[in-house]
Amino acid sequence: MSTTKTTTKAEVEPEIDFEAHYRVKGYEGIAWFLRGYKIEQEHNEFGEFDEVEDRSRIVATMVGDDRKFIFGSDEIEKIKETDFCRGCGQIGCHCEVWD
Repeated sequence: MSTTKTTTKAEVEPEIDFEAHYRVKGYEGIAWFLRGYKIEQEHNEFGEFDEVEDRSRIVATMVGDDRKFIFGSDEIEKIKETDFCRGCGQIGCHCEVWD
């Protein structure tokens, strides 16, 4: 008798906490906040555009900046709220830390 394991959506897509802050591969030392999933526009059967979330890509901004960047969900790592400065965004700086 064979058993088939059913994979749930939660196992495929990691849970993203959009209220938390993150570090990003390639930008070590800087804290980021997440704005949401990347929105793609796709044609529907009526020739119009539908907005579809690409849940593998995240729109993020450096703390202390306003420019948007797009990263893969595998490139971000959640950090503690006391690990970075809310003024400059530097991980390890403790000038403006909220607990």
